[in-house]
Amino acid sequence: MGKAQEKEGVVEEKMAAKPPMRWLWLVCPLLVMAASLRSADMTIGGGDTWVAMACGRYTLGDWERPDGVPHPVTQQENRTLQMKFLDLFGVHVTHVDPLSATSRPYHPEIEGQEGWINQNWLTHCIFYWMREHFGENSIVLYKFIQAILTGLFCYWGGRMLGAHPVLAAGAATFGLLLSRSYIDLRPNISSILFAAIMIFLIARWRSGKQLSVLGMIPVMLIWSNVHGGFIYAIVIFTMVLVCYGLQTLMKKWSIVLLLIGLIAAIGLIVKGLPAVSGDPPGQEDLRLAWHSLQAMGIFTIIACLVCGVVALIQVRTLPDEIVYRSSSKGLKYLAIGFGIVLLMPVIFSPFGLTNLIHPLEIAQGEEGAQWRQVIEWKPIFEFGFGQIVLYLYFLMVLTVLLAVRTILVFFAPVQVEIQKRVETRRIPQAWPKIDLALIAVLAFTVAMSIKSRRFVYLGGVVLAPLMAMFAQDIVNMIVLMRRRLSDSKGLPDLPRLSVAASAVLAGATLIGTIAVTAKHVRSMKRDYVEPTLSGRELSTFRRMVGIDDQPDLAMPFFDLNGLEGTVLNEWTNGGFVPFFQTPIPQTGEPPCKVYIDGRAQAAYTIGQFERQSLMRHKDPLGTLPSAEPFMKQLAQKLNVPARGDYYGAALEALQRQNPSRLQEIMRSSLYIGDRRVRAAMDELLYRQILRREGLREDDPRLAEKIIERNWGTFDQLIMLAGLSYSKPDIYGALLAKEGICVALMAYQKHSRYAFTLLSRAKGWRLVYLDDRYAILIHRNGRTNVDLYDKPLEQMQFPSERSKTLTVGYTKIKGRSSTASVKEGMEQLMTLPFPDEIAMNAVYEAGVAMRDYATLERYFRRVFEESAKPLEDGKREKVMQYVTCALPAGQLLQRVYRLQKKPEEAKAIRKRTAAIEAIFKQVQRRLRKG
Repeated sequence: MGKAQEKEGVVEEKMAAKPPMRWLWLVCPLLVMAASLRSADMTIGGGDTWVAMACGRYTLGDWERPDGVPHPVTQQENRTLQMKFLDLFGVHVTHVDPLSATSRPYHPEIEGQEGWINQNWLTHCIFYWMREHFGENSIVLYKFIQAILTGLFCYWGGRMLGAHPVLAAGAATFGLLLSRSYIDLRPNISSILFAAIMIFLIARWRSGKQLSVLGMIPVMLIWSNVHGGFIYAIVIFTMVLVCYGLQTLMKKWSIVLLLIGLIAAIGLIVKGLPAVSGDPPGQEDLRLAWHSLQAMGIFTIIACLVCGVVALIQVRTLPDEIVYRSSSKGLKYLAIGFGIVLLMPVIFSPFGLTNLIHPLEIAQGEEGAQWRQVIEWKPIFEFGFGQIVLYLYFLMVLTVLLAVRTILVFFAPVQVEIQKRVETRRIPQAWPKIDLALIAVLAFTVAMSIKSRRFVYLGGVVLAPLMAMFAQDIVNMIVLMRRRLSDSKGLPDLPRLSVAASAVLAGATLIGTIAVTAKHVRSMKRDYVEPTLSGRELSTFRRMVGIDDQPDLAMPFFDLNGLEGTVLNEWTNGGFVPFFQTPIPQTGEPPCKVYIDGRAQAAYTIGQFERQSLMRHKDPLGTLPSAEPFMKQLAQKLNVPARGDYYGAALEALQRQNPSRLQEIMRSSLYIGDRRVRAAMDELLYRQILRREGLREDDPRLAEKIIERNWGTFDQLIMLAGLSYSKPDIYGALLAKEGICVALMAYQKHSRYAFTLLSRAKGWRLVYLDDRYAILIHRNGRTNVDLYDKPLEQMQFPSERSKTLTVGYTKIKGRSSTASVKEGMEQLMTLPFPDEIAMNAVYEAGVAMRDYATLERYFRRVFEESAKPLEDGKREKVMQYVTCALPAGQLLQRVYRLQKKPEEAKAIRKRTAAIEAIFKQVQRRLRKG
């Protein structure tokens, strides 16, 4: 019996010692590739995608000119040698922006007027070239290829840092999937790929392959021209060079630097926690993220304190080998790598030294803080795009692993040897080391991602290899400590993983690969193969960039009617508008230039960014509680009767008695959040200006005179913009003064309030309307003078639907005669599946004429046509039916109440509630992707 047990033990020992088949781990990169595809398959708004293609078309365009006449771009002054070199290949990079009328001017001798710094020019060219030669869907393929490469380099980075294939694949999968709502078709995705490659090369250098840093030559050659994120490489190489140098010189006492860093981290966390205190947001996922962020901050403080205490106690008893140290040869190559990442962007970019200096200037100081008001730059604890809950869990896991790993490092099994009265302390060769450079990379990347949510994807990819390494180190340390306890002779070594354990891990990884692949296939089929929710036939590319958020139906109107000038557009439409106009043949510029677009600091001054925020009026009303209780108290103190329209009287009395208190109210949230306070305050300011300037209300040029006499400083512009919220003529005159002669507004979303104002403003005319966007033109536009006076019926429309909607709507709103209103009403009632704005116009006209019977028949028909398919379970064109049925049902209820038919109204309300439930299901599906 004893021999049998002994034989069995020998067999088990041989099996444990036998290495598993290496092909078994091929499933790990397969899991990463599946996760990469899954992470990149979500539909995300692609405003910058259209910016890229508009810029790419201009950069690669040859444009019409006689033979022998140089390209207009080549004749610009102060062109760099790199620009002239690219001209030889038909790539014309320029400082002078062709797309916008308000971008930063180019006067190199004047500070702050360096023109357009197009650091993404190569991506722009690639996008446009691929679209022209292989079609739009080729850009989707490009995105998937980049995602796969990013995931693989993330995985390989973890492997080079010593992680087991399963741990490296698991961490990479986690980092990729949490980034799913941040991966779109934009140049910054290339930055994430090159960041992953950089971490992989640094890991190779760290493992003894010093020549690997030379791989940064091709990386930086491309990176510094596809996206401005190459600055991250400079920062990372600076940190690792300094940290590895200090670790090599100071040996184990460099841990003091770790303690200093922990103290600084605690200070920053304590400083940042108040920013996430208070009541969490209302949405469930945001509330969870809010509490998770607070918990993570508190836990990190505790982890830092514990790590610091353990380090202080243990550092004196440990050998110098506890800290990772590089050879002098390794440091030399690392210094060469630093020189590469610093000089390549200067030498091989068309913008030379400006390419390096510009992003550093923007990132610093007050201007950088202002640019971070853009939604993609907002911190993760503020409302913005993308889902951050998974990333917070990722950071929590990373914090736990780092804390446990750091603490365990200081409990290394130490062997003391005394030779010739010299005491030597040694630790196992496989024992992990303290590496300040990697901790610095981790800290900097986490700080970036918390401060600006656009770096969440970067955090997931760069930190995943470190997470895998930390997990592997913890496993190694536990195994070594257990072996030390079981055998006190000598220093322990790591055993091999058994074949059985390897098979189990590989099997689990394979199951994960199949599950992730199935999710990806299902998502692609649902979002890009099956009919769209709106019923429109769209390519995969157009679905992926969220074409429904772009004015694709409205843009043909620009070319058809020859619009020119400057167009006030939505921030996310800034690339689509120039790209879908026919360029001027001689110059390549769009006839209608945009007021601003998504290139932000690359093309605009911070002043222009602030101006466009003032021009694009968003309705702030109703966002805060009513100010009525406060105003009643104020009226009582001022002896103003609190009945009727007493707000204006109360504020006027306050102006006489306490002007400074009035200014406080004007700057407070009361002014912003309550409609009546704002209206009364604006009226008070308006009357004050009239008295001061000696103007009369019946002056036909009143609005223009108010603008002209108060035009100057930015504070005056703020005052005029605030006043224009309740004065349509002043808003219209303000836009005209800014040089805007065309307004393209998403009236169903962000610009509903501005659309209402501008459609009532003198000198502006509505000329186009579709289900989502409106176009208004100003009388003083360069080519809009004739168009302004032209009958709508004589204009060119992209479709009969848009023509019917525009003409019918303007007839109702014009109220020129009862017959005209009735005619407009009849025109709108012919539209199949009308949108909300058409139905509201019909309702308004019918109520004005008291024609309730016609309204009942109309809304009953529309409701039945759109509600019946939904009630029958049809899900094709579901959004078309829902967005038609909901307003039709609500308006039909109003008609029944006007007719005093409560039972019919109750029945429709019940059916409408069921449709609202379907709508919420669709919204949840869209949010989850």
